[in-house]
Amino acid sequence: MSTTPHQPIVRNKSTLAKLLASENITILHEKIPTAMFNLKTRTLFLPLWETASESTYDMLVGHEVGHALWTPAKEWVDGMDSIAKQTGCSTEQAKSYLNIVEDARIERLIKNKFQGLKRDFYLAYEYFVAQEFFGKPSTFPTACFADRLNLHFKLGIHSNVVIPFSSAESQFIPLMERTQSFQNVVDLAVKLIKFCKSQGQNHPVEMENDPSAEQQAGEGEEGEGEEGESSSKESSESKVSRQKPQQQHQQQELPTPSTNKMMEQAIEKMASTAKTSPMDNHYLCTLPPKHPNVIVTYNMILKDVDLIIASRPNHLELQKVLTPIKVKDYTDASRTMSQAFARKQAADLFHRSSVAKTGALDTLRMNSYRWSDDVFRRTVKIAKGKNHGIIILLDWSGSMQGIMRSTIGQLIILTDFCRRSGIPFEVFAFSDHIWTPNDFNNSSGEDLTNRVEKQYEKDNVKMHPIQLLNWLSSKMTNAEYEKGKSILWNWSEIDNCAKHNQYGLSGTPTTSALVEIVETIEEFKAKNNLQSTHLVVLTDGDSCDGFYLPSDRKNSDGSHRHRHSNIIISDPATGLKYNMEELDKTLAVQSTSVWIACDIIRKRTGTAIHWIKLHWSKGSPAHQIKGATELPNCNWKRDGFIRCAVDGFDTAIIVDQNRIARFQNGEIAHSAQSMLNTVSDNLNTAKSKTELQKAFIANQSAIGSLKSVATLIGETLGS
Repeated sequence: MSTTPHQPIVRNKSTLAKLLASENITILHEKIPTAMFNLKTRTLFLPLWETASESTYDMLVGHEVGHALWTPAKEWVDGMDSIAKQTGCSTEQAKSYLNIVEDARIERLIKNKFQGLKRDFYLAYEYFVAQEFFGKPSTFPTACFADRLNLHFKLGIHSNVVIPFSSAESQFIPLMERTQSFQNVVDLAVKLIKFCKSQGQNHPVEMENDPSAEQQAGEGEEGEGEEGESSSKESSESKVSRQKPQQQHQQQELPTPSTNKMMEQAIEKMASTAKTSPMDNHYLCTLPPKHPNVIVTYNMILKDVDLIIASRPNHLELQKVLTPIKVKDYTDASRTMSQAFARKQAADLFHRSSVAKTGALDTLRMNSYRWSDDVFRRTVKIAKGKNHGIIILLDWSGSMQGIMRSTIGQLIILTDFCRRSGIPFEVFAFSDHIWTPNDFNNSSGEDLTNRVEKQYEKDNVKMHPIQLLNWLSSKMTNAEYEKGKSILWNWSEIDNCAKHNQYGLSGTPTTSALVEIVETIEEFKAKNNLQSTHLVVLTDGDSCDGFYLPSDRKNSDGSHRHRHSNIIISDPATGLKYNMEELDKTLAVQSTSVWIACDIIRKRTGTAIHWIKLHWSKGSPAHQIKGATELPNCNWKRDGFIRCAVDGFDTAIIVDQNRIARFQNGEIAHSAQSMLNTVSDNLNTAKSKTELQKAFIANQSAIGSLKSVATLIGETLGS
């Protein structure tokens, strides 16, 4: 028998199983006794063998994929309970009989669906017989009836092994050949157990010496009519009369099938004995639902800031915090964006409008009937447009300190534009610094940070505990919105006076933020009846977190396992599974964890995800970012930004952070002003028409780059 190393098989059979199952099931190759399929987690486990034939692996894959396709998880458990209740047997016995009948059904169905598997089943079971996986062939005739049924459908069909049956037993063969639904299987298993109970431990060889003679006698009985029936009845009565009391008691005992267990033990001996394997120590980790109290609502922030201000009545700078933000450039930019959006909506409305004639006469057109027959009323039909909504995740990390106010200014332009245009929006700052309200009294020794971290400890995948600060929202009243803008603009002064430093900058847990925001997006989309939802990740750096194993997960040698490469992430909402080891090899991205989180958001909500990176560089920075490819017609020096293709995001834009820099009072920072002065001087000193044209274009680009982030985000709403 030809053999192949198990490493290539590990790679090839994972793909084969997914193709057969027609879904992205999880494939795990581990040192286990036999192949099995977890119906609940949709995970196929395959044994690791040092030497195994292609046919054997294909047969095991085909068998377990058959369970994946046709064995329902809930009905399987309910079926066992139902069988045990109807027959009075144990749940374990019910499982054995149910498995025998179900195996026959799913193997028949998988071979009918994929004809090429028939040869693999034939060769695999032929090998199992030769290796005595089910025991010595000489013992087959004396096995209990359920085992002989199992052997018939596994070996008799595939390996031409003749299994003897009595005429009474033979009636079950066509019944098993015709099972279609899982309910058929349950019903037949009940009938099979009741029959086996009535027969006890009797075997066909005990009832007669020649199994074929029994079948011939049965055929003769059918043809001989009443005479045959009477002779059969006499024979049956004489056998019963000759039985001993002990044998009659044994008839009430249910035999326990053993062939499947023997096969598992034989396969276990073939399992790989290697200390390590390419798929060893892999863990299936299910993403948890949104953790409670992750989101700090804008009402909580407004109330908390009021307490902070009230606690420092003599702090003059703090008392000015609630002064409304008035930056002319921001106001003009949001107004311009709103007008442009309104024009685009009007154009789109015209494009979706169509004029149709009705059958009713228009009395105002009647006087023109002599030169025009168009005297009917018209109706304008407008196709339904898209409702847009936007959620912004703002990186609330320490590296944003120098450009935070500039970035907030861009957000204010955007949120003002959304309010003017009636576009629902939410702004969340994400951080791994746990928010504690100013009036929190920890005299009891309670620590809110520890409380939040304990919530994450319950998960079977390790993520950063985070908070999402809901600074601004379209749900705010006008007064709340203006107050919220002022608080956000002056966040630093507020944090300096806060009791618990609750608004301080910290790390960049992008992965956790994306996972926690999924359910919020679903709620946001449903509540606002949105057809098009956009998520913007506004950051200046890479994620500091990812998916990891909890500290209690250990390797086979007892050492702790913290790396993420041996994790398979499962999303219970979609059933999708992500093998991080495989993705690490195939994706060219900064963070595989972020890519997975983005894909989950896209699959669950249909949201378009936009990545905007604030960056400082004299030249185009695309080559500095792993997996980023600069798109055509980009000019970093001229525009102050470039568009890129980044795997995992629908759009990606890198923005020169110096172009948007602002001081605390809203004035343009030196770096941005220097750039404006340069282009302005070039405009004034232009000596030719060509120089004037170039200087004018550069001047417009420089002015536009001051509001580049807000403008670029606003463009996504029209897509």
